[in-house]
Amino acid sequence: MSDDLGKVIDYLELRIKELLKKQEALMASYQKIETHLEEECKKNAALKQDLEDLRLRNVALKNANALLGSKSHSREVKLKINALIKDIDQCIAQLI
Repeated sequence: MSDDLGKVIDYLELRIKELLKKQEALMASYQKIETHLEEECKKNAALKQDLEDLRLRNVALKNANALLGSKSHSREVKLKINALIKDIDQCIAQLI
């Protein structure tokens, strides 16, 4: 009977060692995935910033194009100029 108990204990020790090895492998894999995720998040943030910069550039180019005489964006520029003039008028009114 004690021989059977010894075998069971040996088997359990073996299984525990195997599980610990698997846990270590999984932890290493998890660390790699976590590092990759952080890198991808940084890339994503950089791409979002680039996209926003390009959008702002596009607006500036549209405005410049309209000021140079393009008919397609002149209405947008006029509206923007009118909005800026109203803002300036409000600032002047507050100063007085």
